Amino acid sequence: MEVDLENVSTTIAHVENCTHGETEGPVVNLSPHFVIDQKNETLDQSFSWMDQVKYIRETSKLPEPERPKGIQGPIILDAYNELGGVSNATEMWKIIKKGWSLRENGQAELSQKTLSGYSRYGYEDEIKLENILYDFLAQMLMPRKMQLFYDGLEFIKQARETNGEEFFRFREFYVNEIRSDNLRRYLEILSEYFKGYSEYDQAILYVKNGAPVPDGCIATSSGFKTTKMFYGNAFEHYTSNISTLACINNILNGRKFDQFKNMDLKKYLTINKANRANPIKENQLLSGFCNCLDSTLRNSSHHGALILVKKRRYIEYRSGGTGAKREMPYSMYIEMCNDIALTSFALLMLELVIGL
Repeated sequence: MEVDLENVSTTIAHVENCTHGETEGPVVNLSPHFVIDQKNETLDQSFSWMDQVKYIRETSKLPEPERPKGIQGPIILDAYNELGGVSNATEMWKIIKKGWSLRENGQAELSQKTLSGYSRYGYEDEIKLENILYDFLAQMLMPRKMQLFYDGLEFIKQARETNGEEFFRFREFYVNEIRSDNLRRYLEILSEYFKGYSEYDQAILYVKNGAPVPDGCIATSSGFKTTKMFYGNAFEHYTSNISTLACINNILNGRKFDQFKNMDLKKYLTINKANRANPIKENQLLSGFCNCLDSTLRNSSHHGALILVKKRRYIEYRSGGTGAKREMPYSMYIEMCNDIALTSFALLMLELVIGL
């Protein structure tokens, strides 16, 4: 369907597997950027996305868009972009990933040439991987998920003010000992996430705006083969990298960065990853970095116990592969995948700041 926004009209193009027909067929409502109310799934002349835009605006208390000055009559707005959607996210990521990989392989000059292509999306700062990555991640988090990053910045500031000498001792340890492994894990999270981005895009605006996916709403695409392992894999990488915040939290609590309340860093790095976030849960600025963690879902994923059921609308899973049977809508599953992905992005932004 070709859409003419200027004249507010459409024409139908018959692509390779379509022909013109006169017979009325079943109605199937699809939405690439929003979930839809299940009762509207086969309803003719249904525009469920409009209801979803209104719901996100009201839930996140977003102001109504301002009318451009000097414009009279009807105006056309892209609700996806207005709510923080990044239309060219996959194309932007391809440039970043290629430039990142080239740099890792020692091809610095070719990496810079590749990264310069990012400027086509309005980027005007220095052509440097860290700067471009920071810009991209900020776009992915805006508008409301950026608060995670802001809270993390305030937390780092407080730790540095508490004991600047110990903070810079940690920074030296971070840069020399753990930064490389952490960045490798972030690259894996980002790469897997964008392989299935068209699936996650159905629920990302809800997470970006702090509006839970409404009950009774479904994702109209269920490419579970692409998303099945993402949550579990992201959980593993994220809970490894969260040690960065845990170490800084030690400083804020008056200890050496590598000394926890009941153990040292060496011991901490051996504990179950589901417990790695425990040291930061009580810090109000960091609690948001723990909300994305569901160890039951992670365990089920890694034991191959996630399956798609009920006309591909629900996820069935068991803790550890043998525990009690649980269910959640697939729309909620991709919402959780977005949550842990975007939380990982906020943590990566903080690590880019630490590594400056």
